[in-house]
Formats: sequence, structure tokens, C-alpha cells
Amino acid sequence: MRKFRKLPTSLMIPLLLVSLFFALPVYSEGFKLKKVGSHYEPELIGESITLPDTEIRAGTYKYISDNVGEIEKLGFLVNSRQFYFVQSNEYSHCDEANYGVNKGYFVIDGWGYGSVSGHNRLMFLFRYDKDYVRLLDVIGQAYVASYGMDFVSITNPKEKRGYLSPLKTDVKDVDGNGRPEIKIEIYTGDKSPPAFELYLEIVNDRLQVNFNSKLYKPLFENVKRKYKGKIKPVSYYVYGFLMKRIGIERIKTELAGDKDRFYVVKLLENVDKWNSAFHDLGDEKFELLQYNLSRR
Repeated sequence: MRKFRKLPTSLMIPLLLVSLFFALPVYSEGFKLKKVGSHYEPELIGESITLPDTEIRAGTYKYISDNVGEIEKLGFLVNSRQFYFVQSNEYSHCDEANYGVNKGYFVIDGWGYGSVSGHNRLMFLFRYDKDYVRLLDVIGQAYVASYGMDFVSITNPKEKRGYLSPLKTDVKDVDGNGRPEIKIEIYTGDKSPPAFELYLEIVNDRLQVNFNSKLYKPLFENVKRKYKGKIKPVSYYVYGFLMKRIGIERIKTELAGDKDRFYVVKLLENVDKWNSAFHDLGDEKFELLQYNLSRR
């Protein structure tokens, strides 16, 4: 019979610690799956959105990352076999989301945590049918003349957000040209409330700023009436400029020496760069990838 030497006590404790370390569970990169009947589905966080006339469930799903542990990703469960998710290098998920649908288009915006590029809110545009989803476009916070324009799509103020529950925003043809619009609020720096409102439009499967002057006329008239005889807010000059009612030279004159509002001059002087600025996401690339639900 083979004899074993007794290890010194001084070596037993380190070896015990090493054995405990290797006994810890090791997570494999991928979505956290749960068994539903005879198949597996990714685990949903919060509430999902069922896309109209389909069984597709859009939402935020749990993902296990080898580098940072449990994170969340925007995904689409098409059926028991097909699941697609948005993949990027910096962003982990889409929190406090607002969403809207219109004739096969699905729009969703939310806070993109994990970014190192400086962008914060993101808006995604998808095209879908009964058995597929396609990512068309992504926009983020726009930097124009060194001024940031962050945004949030506008929802019904009577709706209250529950825990990780998305709110609905209107995606509809407002100006009657056959293309749907999304109304957003623009935030500049730390200024609150929002500086002004803006319309986006879906044009050739892309999100574009809609500069149609008739969209901004009711906004202009409302601000004009509300602030009659008072100091005009930034929105007054933005709407007036977009309507071609107020020229840039007049704005410069009226805001000369006003440190809090003069930044709007720089924004309006570079209005032709707004679309490219919203689409400038640095080196970040977004892809819609399919995930193999047969993984265990």
C-alpha cells in the first residue's frame, strides 16, 4: 500500500483557500436563460413590449458578461427559436425607455449606461414583421459647436413610470407628408427644464430632424403668448428661427451679453449640422445579432 506523507499544517490553510477559489461557480458569457415548457427563453427584466400584429416581445434582458458580471441588453424574442439583441462595445442596456410604433416601425429611446464616449440618451429605429426584426438607425446626444443637445422622447404626462416599465410616445404623421414624426425634448447642459422641443422624422429608414416650419408655429405662438411682456426663453428663438420668423442677427442683438442664453446663437448658426451631430456616435457600432437559444 502506498504511503502518503502528512502535509505540514502551515501548507494546509493555503491549499484549502485555493480549493475553495476553484470551487466557486464560473459564469459563461451569454444571456441568462430560463426554461419555459420544452424550450429556453432569455430572462426578462421589467415589462416587455409586444409589437403589434406579432408575438415579438421587445424588452431588456439579463446578460452575463465575463468582464463585469450581470448586465442588461435590449432584445427581441421572436419565438422559441429566434432571439435578437443589440450589441455594442460600450453600452450595456436601455433604461427608462420610451417607445412608439407606426406601420412596421419600432422606435425606442433610453439611457445608455456604460458609455465612455460622452453620449447618454440613445434612440433606436427598427423595422419588424411577424418573424423578423431589423436595426435601421441609432442616434445619440448631439454636440454642436461644443454644446451638447441631449434628448428624451415626449410621452403622455399623465402616465406614471413603474419599475422598469416603458412609456409610450407618439410616432405619427404630424405634418401630413406621409412620413411619421417623433416629438422630443432637448436638454442643453445642466439646464432644466428642457430648452426646447424638436421633431424627428423617419425618412428613408433613418431618423432625421424635421425642419418643416409649420410644425413649430403652434409651439412658437404658445411660447410667445405665455411669455408676453417677460424675458423670452431659448425656445422662443429656436421656434422663431425654424419658422423663419426671427433672423440670426436679431437673435444676436437681443441676446448680446446674456451668458445664459447666448449659446442658442451657436446652435442656430450650425443648424445644418444637427442631423450629422445626432448620428455621430464616435467609434461606437451597434449591431442586431441573433442569439442561440439552445445554449445551456
